[in-house]
Amino acid sequence: MKLNLLAQKMIGKGRNSRPSGVKQQSMQYFIFFLCLIFQLFACKQVEVQKTVGPLVKRHVHLLGDTPITVTTSTYGRLSDVVFIRLHDNEETAEKAALQILEERGGTVISIENKGNRIIGFLVREKNYVFDPNRMFTKKAIRESMQRLGSYHPAAAKEVREFSAAILKLIPKNAVTIALHNNADEGYSILSYNTDPILRQSAKAVHRNKTLDTDNFFITTNATLFHMLKKKNYNVVLQNNATAIDDGSLSVYMGKINSAYVNVEAQHGHLQEQASMLKGLLQQIDTLN
Repeated sequence: MKLNLLAQKMIGKGRNSRPSGVKQQSMQYFIFFLCLIFQLFACKQVEVQKTVGPLVKRHVHLLGDTPITVTTSTYGRLSDVVFIRLHDNEETAEKAALQILEERGGTVISIENKGNRIIGFLVREKNYVFDPNRMFTKKAIRESMQRLGSYHPAAAKEVREFSAAILKLIPKNAVTIALHNNADEGYSILSYNTDPILRQSAKAVHRNKTLDTDNFFITTNATLFHMLKKKNYNVVLQNNATAIDDGSLSVYMGKINSAYVNVEAQHGHLQEQASMLKGLLQQIDTLN
C-alpha cells in the first residue's frame, strides 16, 4: 500500500510539474509498474508462509464401561494416505508422523491411552486388558486377552466392536501406514530370519547391512516392497496367504488385499523414522 501511494505521488508530481518530455513521463510510469509488481510478489510470499493447523476430531468409544478416545488429526485435503498409531506409548513414531504431515498433508489416527501400550477396560465391574494391535480377528482377541489377563465372551465382543470402529475411520482407497517403535536388540528385520513364525509370515526380506536393523518396513503390497527395496531400505514383504493370524493390522490388511505399510523404528530414532516416512511417501506419490 505504501508503495502504491509513493508511485501515485510520483505520477501526480510529474503531471503537475510539466515534465520536459515523453521520456521522463515514461520513466515515471515504469517506476509505478515496478512498484505494483513488487507488491504482488510480496503478497504472494506472505500467502505461502501461512500455516494451517490440523482439523482434530475426538471419537469417544465406550469400551464396556470405559470411555476410550480415538483422535483423528487431518492436515490439508489429501486423503491418499492415513497414518495410524495403535500403541500410545510409541511417541517417537507419532512425532515423526506429525513432522511429515505438517509438510505434506494427510491424516493420523491415534488411540489415547494415557501413554500405555495395553488397553484396560471394565465390563460389569471386572477388569479386562488387550493389545490394540491384536484385536483385528476374533481368534487373536481371545488369545490376547487370555495371555494378558482373563477372557469373557461379553468383553471380547466389546473389543471386536472397538476394532470395527477403528477400521471405519480408515478411508477405503487410502494407503494405511502404521506407526510403531521397538526396543534396541529386540524385534528387528533379523527376526524374520530367526523366528519360525515370522519367517512363515514373510514372502521376501531385503536388508541393507549399513542400516540399523531396528529400522525397517513391513508391507502387504509387492509394488511398494520392490520400490523400497530399490531405494535400499530394510523391508519385508508379508506373505498374505501364509501369515500367522496374530490379529495385527498388517495381517488383517493382507487378508483383504489392502495396501499397508508398517514403519518400524527404534524408540528415540526420531529423525531416522521421519526420513523413512518421507522416503515412503515419495514412493507412494509416484503411484498417484
